[in-house]
Order: sequence, then structure tokens, then C-alpha cells
Amino acid sequence: MFFTACLLGLLTLPVVRADGWDDFSNNLAADLAPFLSLFGEQITKQYLSESIATIDYFIFAMAPMGILTAIVSAIRVCGSPSLRAFIGRAQEGGGVAEAELCSSTSRDVCELYNNGGIARVFGRPKILEVVYDPEHNFADEKAGIYTFQEFIEKNPNKWTRIQPPEYPGNNEIMSDSFAENFSPNLSLNVGIKRKPPAVFWATALLGLVLQIGVLVFAVLVTYYFRWEKDDIHPESYACPLTIIGTVLLCEQVFRRNPDSGDKNAPRETLYWVQPGGQVLGDQVFDAFCCSDHGEPLQEYITSWKNQVKISQIMVWTAIGISITGFVMQFVGLRAIHSAVSVAQLGATVLMSAARAALRMQRLKPEDNFLSQRPDEVVGHELDWLALRLTSLSTSSLEILWYAWQNTWNHSHAATHL
Repeated sequence: MFFTACLLGLLTLPVVRADGWDDFSNNLAADLAPFLSLFGEQITKQYLSESIATIDYFIFAMAPMGILTAIVSAIRVCGSPSLRAFIGRAQEGGGVAEAELCSSTSRDVCELYNNGGIARVFGRPKILEVVYDPEHNFADEKAGIYTFQEFIEKNPNKWTRIQPPEYPGNNEIMSDSFAENFSPNLSLNVGIKRKPPAVFWATALLGLVLQIGVLVFAVLVTYYFRWEKDDIHPESYACPLTIIGTVLLCEQVFRRNPDSGDKNAPRETLYWVQPGGQVLGDQVFDAFCCSDHGEPLQEYITSWKNQVKISQIMVWTAIGISITGFVMQFVGLRAIHSAVSVAQLGATVLMSAARAALRMQRLKPEDNFLSQRPDEVVGHELDWLALRLTSLSTSSLEILWYAWQNTWNHSHAATHL
């Protein structure tokens, strides 16, 4: 392993003058500081906004980057008005923080396709999410075309609801009527090509090995090799503060509410259709249509903001522990041998790259079936969808008749958006 080789290389180095290590670590930190400042905040916000499982937060806690950004984000989402005022967010509404830091949709926040990416915007959009079942009953007046909630009710054996994990304060159950009030989560179901669970577990194991390796290296350097800093042995508090501060930072995990479908591969096809020319705010959104026909969706994820009031004692405790750990780690790394600081910095950079690689595969512009004709299909998106479905079914006339009997207003009402 790369980190093991680097660790062995550091251990086999002859004892050098401490000022050489100090100069090297200071120069390295000075060179990387602009890079970390430029990308650290946005990387942290993006990762937290796309995290939906405990394993995601565990990966973030291993050699984390953007600790202060994570603390500020937690205050913006869960903090009291006094806490938000302390960080200069007293006048910020809940929708602003939700749109920027969460993966949920609500009455205030929605997701729409916007020129190659999924944009989180304010408002109530027109977007249709339908399921086409090619094995439908031909006596069915809907011709095998349903909203997702209707399909679940009609075929309860094909999808199984997995309720969110229980933890203190989480007693909210995702009902069908509750789910129909919010627009689809495009980013979780379409925008991100989620990797297999084994990849996440391997990344978590890598982070655990890296972080433990840094702490073991700190103990060896301080108590076994007794490397000196500025020609004297480091202060006695240096190594304990480094270890305790790092552990306190790594144990803070924040979770949100996901509600996901079962992993039974369905034979039906989900379609997301967005009419072109609609305006939200100052933006005009083009037509968009995408499906899971080529890669069947294994999990249908719905994310919403928990309406249960979070205990402010828990928020204050988490923030206090995180800040205490950050300060203790900072003081410890400043007092301990500089090689430990370099090792921690290397682990942080490696884990930042690993976290970014987990969600590098995104929705491509060519995945939009209407990318080549954004203006021609405006007002006729359902007609285009009906023509596309005819190429996948033998009941072409039935599908065309059902689609042409529906307008966007009817579809909008059916999905309760």
C-alpha cells in the first residue's frame, strides 16, 4: 500500500536536523494552503449535500478536510437563531441552507436539469416522473403508464420500502401522500452514478487505516524514535493532544433522513420528463428527458428534511466537541515533530481525492434524450415520450391514445407538485 511504503520510508530515514523538517513542512503547507483554501470549502459542501448513509459520514470523518465548513454547515441546518447569528446567518431562511447543503426536496426547494447538470432552485417546478410497465394488463385504462407512487400501490411486490435508520428524534414515517408533495430527487436517482457498496466500504477502510497509521506514527516518533524538534524533545502534551484531538474530530457524524427503495431490479422503466421553456427565478430551463432503460435503477431514493425539532443540547455538544478536537489537534501538530504534520496532511489529501472519486460519474449531456432538439419539442414533450415508448412496446396505439389524452396540467396535478 502506498501509505505503508511512505511510512516505512519515513521510519528508515536517518535522524536529521529538526529545522530541516520544519522548513520542509512549512514550505509544503505554504504551497498547499492556497489549493486547500480554494477547493476545501466547496468540496466539503458538495460531499455533505450528497451524503445519505452512515458510511458516507464515516468516510468524511477519516482525515477530514473542511472541518470549520462542516461545523458552519451543521449550524446553518440544525442550529438555533442565536447560533446562526453567531456565524452571520441570522437572516438566512431554512430554504437557502437546504438548497445549498442538503439533498432533500420540499415545498421551497426543487431540482431541475440545467444545461448538463442538476440545479437546485427555489419554486414549484413542472416535472413529470412516470413508470412504464411493458407487461401491463391491456385492459388497464392507463396503458402501463403510472406515477411512481401509483406503480408502488399497484405492484407492492416489485419494490420494498426501506425506512430511514432510527436514531434519537427520528420518528417520522414517509407516507405516500407525504412523498407526493415533493418533486423528484433528480440528483440522487439520475444525476449521480452511485458506485457499488463495496467501493464505499473499501474507501472507509482506507481512511481508517490512514488515520490510525498517522496516530501510530506520531506515537513511534515521539516515544520510540524520540525525534527532536528544534534540537529538543517535543513537549509532553504534543502527542496526547494530537491523538485526542484527532479522535474527537473523527467521531462527530451528522445524519439526515433518506427513504429508499429495494434492490430488486425492476423490469419497468422510469422516465423523468421536464417541459422546456419554464422559468423559475431568472432562469429558463430547457426540455429534458431521461430514463433508466439502459441501466435499471436499483434504488429509488427520496430525501426530505426531517421536521422533528433537533435538540439544541445535541447540536451544542457536537459543535463543542468538534471545535475542541480541532483546537487540540492544531496545538498538538504544532508542538509535535513536523513529520507527523506532513503525514496528517498527506492522509487528508489522499482521503479528499478518494471522497471526490466516489461521485465522479455524473449525468452526461448526451443522457438527455432531448439535448439535440431543445426548442423543437417545447410544448410537445409528452407526444415525444409517447412516440419513444412505441418503439419499446407492441401496444403503440394504446400508448399514443393515453399520452395524447393527458396534458401537462393533468400530469402536474397527478404528481401533486
